[in-house]
Amino acid sequence: MPKTPGSGRKKGTPNKGVDINNPVVAELVVQEMRAREADPSKKMGREILSSAATMMMGLAARCQQAEKDPATNLPKDPAIRDTFFKALHQACVYAHWVAPYESPTFKAVHLALDQPKLPGDEAKVINLKIFDHSGNIVRDEILEE
Repeated sequence: MPKTPGSGRKKGTPNKGVDINNPVVAELVVQEMRAREADPSKKMGREILSSAATMMMGLAARCQQAEKDPATNLPKDPAIRDTFFKALHQACVYAHWVAPYESPTFKAVHLALDQPKLPGDEAKVINLKIFDHSGNIVRDEILEE
């Protein structure tokens, strides 16, 4: 949709985004950082998710220790079996949520050999012939760039 004339922010009105250069905002950021240093028990979101995934894996491991059905190698008790699958699923969900913050993401890599040839990439071959005043070839060579 095209913008109508006169719409939008008026000239001189500051943007509503957080300005880290603003002294008040900068002081709030510093206070938050000092509070985290003072209280190490205050965990960040990725730490909480990682802990939750570990706890769910522990619960699934405890369920695996129950008496198993020899045919399926899963717990005999349906309630324990359901708890096992729910805990395992939840651990995978938490691990999926925390993965972007723990591991680097890998992008597609293209080898230089796969790139198409561009104009001018080919070697230029120059046939150089130098003649004397009578028309005889003095020098005859091939130059490549």
